[in-house]
Amino acid sequence: MSGNSTRRLIVFLIAVVLLSMMPSEAAAQFAFGGYLGKSSTLDANLELSQPGDTDLTFHDVSWYDESWVNPKYYGFRLTYWKKSDRRWGYVLDFTHAKMYGELDSTVHVTGTREGEPVDGDEILGDTFEVLAFSHGHNTLTFNGFFRWLRPGPDRWLTPYVGFGLGIAVPHVEVEIGDSVTEEYQLAGPTAQGLAGLDFRIWKGLSAFAEYRLNFAYLKTDLANGGSLKVAPWTHHFTAGLTFSFR
Repeated sequence: MSGNSTRRLIVFLIAVVLLSMMPSEAAAQFAFGGYLGKSSTLDANLELSQPGDTDLTFHDVSWYDESWVNPKYYGFRLTYWKKSDRRWGYVLDFTHAKMYGELDSTVHVTGTREGEPVDGDEILGDTFEVLAFSHGHNTLTFNGFFRWLRPGPDRWLTPYVGFGLGIAVPHVEVEIGDSVTEEYQLAGPTAQGLAGLDFRIWKGLSAFAEYRLNFAYLKTDLANGGSLKVAPWTHHFTAGLTFSFR
């Protein structure tokens, strides 16, 4: 899918979700938040398919994040808390994390390369000149949240948990010989679970700290044909601000 088609689809999905979140009662509470953070992606197998009978699996590929290097890790979310039971909410969440393959690492490779069997250890950079999702490893999810509310107006600390499903929209940056891929793609499904604490600062303003575990299935197309598949698990540690309004 082209970058323009992907962006149009994302805008459409956001509009559908926002319409589904519109409350039937005027006093429903909304909240808008933004956050920064750091991610850590676990080792994951990488499958490469190319024309000419090349089908390779790179086992336990390691990744690093550079969360504090431009473009930095960031995210934002829109939350709707139900008026009938304010413990429950719906959250549209966008996260921009990053993944870089460790090209100087040695990995075990199996499969076929140009029809010849492969089963041995190789340096990842011998195949890939560039292997990254640095603009980034993006996810858009629709989540259900539950928070523990203390009675009374003086509560200042609120724990919460959440679970969400959505789509992964990575910026694919892969260079293999004369095949150069650099574009946003609609890559596949994603899921996440999270837990956090919300700290009330003043009236509708609060801060939050959160841990999240995310899974994504990324099936991306390469410029000169073929595909790249990886299904990473990623730890996220975030902190941000939220403004609530009615």
